Amino acid sequence: PEEEKAVFLARLRPDITDPVAFQEKFGVPPAEDKQLAAAVRELKAELAGVAPTRRAGGLSAEAEGTDAAASAPESPGAGPSGEGETSP
Repeated sequence: PEEEKAVFLARLRPDITDPVAFQEKFGVPPAEDKQLAAAVRELKAELAGVAPTRRAGGLSAEAEGTDAAASAPESPGAGPSGEGETSP
């Protein structure tokens, strides 16, 4: 809870970056926003062309050992060829 409070306060006041000033102002030491840091790492890996090891639903397809295309739901109107097909 104290760490969550520090992250919340840091989001509200991004202008206070000095750890001593943050502690004096809010009474708690600054804390790293772990979710933000993880998201930044994933985005940087994606931009660098490195496959991330985790995704929102769990492990990436590579880490699970499954074919992501085979497990992805088929979009409406898409036939076996992958092209849009319409039904009569």
